[in-house]
Amino acid sequence: MTEHRDVDPAVTERWRYTLVEGHEDKPSSYLPGSHRCSMCLIPLSGVGGVVMKALRNRTASRKNPEMCNY
Repeated sequence: MTEHRDVDPAVTERWRYTLVEGHEDKPSSYLPGSHRCSMCLIPLSGVGGVVMKALRNRTASRKNPEMCNY
């Protein structure tokens, strides 16, 4: 793998964590909702979507409605 000098190791580690583990706590995946983020499984619609919007300001992304705006 090519190493770049200008890449922040914290950013690299965050991407690695996001791609391997997902980018959201899994307990939120137990909230009810029919439409969910394809990466972290948080509900984006229904009762769970209202809760996530109120608690964490998470909604569907404008550019890709299959994912949250995180």
